[in-house]
Amino acid sequence: NMDQIRKLCQKALWIENAHVMGYGEVNEICDQYEEYCKDIKKKAAEEKAKAEAAKQNSENQPKTESVE
Repeated sequence: NMDQIRKLCQKALWIENAHVMGYGEVNEICDQYEEYCKDIKKKAAEEKAKAEAAKQNSENQPKTESVE
């Protein structure tokens, strides 16, 4: 829980996929992490919307039949 981390800690180390993303004052690092999470969620929602739009578009295309 981010609130508990902010209350209990003075410093924070943020590690993401084996990479140090930040180290420092707890509120600064928590703010950076929360902003990162918001960005990830926003990008995921945008990708989902694009995929759904592409699916809708392909479903609305006229069907063509091959003539032999």
